Formats: sequence, C-alpha cells, structure tokens
Amino acid sequence: MIVTHMLWVAAGRLPLRDGPCTCYLCGAQVAEADAVPALDRIGATWTAHDLAAAPASPYLCRACHFCLQEKSDARPDISAKFTFRAYSHFVTPTRWEVIRLSEKRRLLAPLLDPPQEPWGLAISTSPTSAPHILPFTPVNNPAGAPEWRVNFGGEIVSATPGALAALLQPVEALYGLGFSKAEILSGNYYVARVARNMEVFRATEPQLAAWRGTGLFELAVFLSQKSQEEKDESANL
Repeated sequence: MIVTHMLWVAAGRLPLRDGPCTCYLCGAQVAEADAVPALDRIGATWTAHDLAAAPASPYLCRACHFCLQEKSDARPDISAKFTFRAYSHFVTPTRWEVIRLSEKRRLLAPLLDPPQEPWGLAISTSPTSAPHILPFTPVNNPAGAPEWRVNFGGEIVSATPGALAALLQPVEALYGLGFSKAEILSGNYYVARVARNMEVFRATEPQLAAWRGTGLFELAVFLSQKSQEEKDESANL
C-alpha cells in the first residue's frame, strides 16, 4: 500500500485505476485519467528528486499530486488555505487525521497503540519551513506487527510501542522538572538544575545517554510534554 493512495481514498476519492502511467513519486502504475504532469507540482528546485520512485517519469498520480498542494481548500475544517506540509498526518484506509504541532498526544496515540488496520504517520517538525514528507511516509502493518516506521521530519524512524514508551518516561521525568528539550537532546545540562534534581537526574540520564543521537531519542524528546501542556492541548481541541 502507498500512504498517498490511502489518504486519497480516506479523503473520499475513488481509488486510482491501473494503467500505463508511472507516478514520478510513488512509482504506481495508474490510468492516464488518474495522472497529471509532474511539472504541475515539481520543478527544478524541488529538493527531493533523489527520493522519487520513478525519476524518469513525467507523471504524478492524482493521489501524490493532491498531497503536494499548497494553500488549497482540501481541508477547510483546518484552514481556508490548507498546506499539506505544514501539518502532520495520520492515515489509514478509512481515516485521515490532520494534526497540529502542539497536539503531541494525538501523534503519540498510534505509536503507543497501533490501529487494527494499515497506517502511516508523517510528522511535521517545523510547519513554517517544512518539506513535503507525506509522499515518502511508509505504511505500517496493523497492530501486532513487530515494529512501526514513521516519517519524522524527513527521517524514517523505526521502533516498537514498548521501546518508545520506555524512552519517553525518563525524558518526560526531566522535562517535567524544568530541563529544556535542548538540554535533554544535547546532554549539556544547566549545572544548577542538575544539582536541584540530582536524585532523578542520576536515575534517568544513564537511560537517555544510551539512546542520545538516535532518531528514536529525538522523536521521544519532540513528543514529550509537561502536564500543563497536556491540559492546554486538550482545551484547544
């Protein structure tokens, strides 16, 4: 399965038909009526040519074309000028959820408790300057698969629900005590803050040091939240 094709159907469109045209991005073979010129969305300055599944093809399938829209009316419930790359996306064959940067618990939900159907998660880390990552997001098998893979700001991160949960616990323990995400990511802590929280620091930092520098560690820090942030997020939903 292809994540853009799943989203296309979940958005209420008819499935793409098989045919002779190869999609530049996803490599799917689609009918001429379900293909558009690649140049309509992708130009010479496109920064992800190396990720194209069929770089010689002049076509985009309508699903990939749809997912590259800028300032469109694709989701008027989110924004009158909706830009795909500015948001995170959770996709299954029956659901397309658009998730804002602040909604970390919504991003965490499928990672800790995967759904009972194929799914994909594209996480935008910087909406104001985000690249298009949705077309390059892998599709995961339903719950029970040995691990999942998600597109985290352009990097594919693999893990299991248990591994993320175990790493998230010490990250949030320090974050909740006032350590910044920059400190946790780098390991360069403010000495006075360490001194005030020595017992917790000694219990958690060795766990973090073993993962620091990995994609999973960066994902855990990105998704971590304090109790008040969770309350604020819930109030905004």
